[in-house]
Amino acid sequence: MRTVTRCALLLAFLCCCQKAADKTAPPLPQRPNAALKTAMWSMVASTSALSELLGKAAAPSAEEIGQARRLVDEVHHTVSALAADPASRAHPVLGAGLPAFVAEVEAARAALAREPPDVEAAKRLAASCRGCHGVALAPTTRAPNTHADVLAAR
Repeated sequence: MRTVTRCALLLAFLCCCQKAADKTAPPLPQRPNAALKTAMWSMVASTSALSELLGKAAAPSAEEIGQARRLVDEVHHTVSALAADPASRAHPVLGAGLPAFVAEVEAARAALAREPPDVEAAKRLAASCRGCHGVALAPTTRAPNTHADVLAAR
């Protein structure tokens, strides 16, 4: 009888705690919507291509610098759209890191626009996915998208 009473009291206590938590706790984050996932994979494709392009030991050619500028511009376009979206700014992880990431993208654009172009900021941008995700992401290993698929979808 004592065990049954204890279980009943524990159950009642937990129910009351849950009701209080429902009233005071912020809602748990929802799964990212399709637009956010598409934006993230677009940035993965661009930063992966940028990493591959700038990961060579030799200094990049003028053509490679042009490609790097285009890839950084793609990331800038995507991150600007995310920064303008209230749902993205309210995301518990993305929202907190978004201003710093926008600044990092803009720094990479400015460095590539200089004469002579400086690729170090673009290299840091290419590795910046690790800041939030902890590991380098490759679009061909983590999703069916490839850089060509993302560009073809535009």
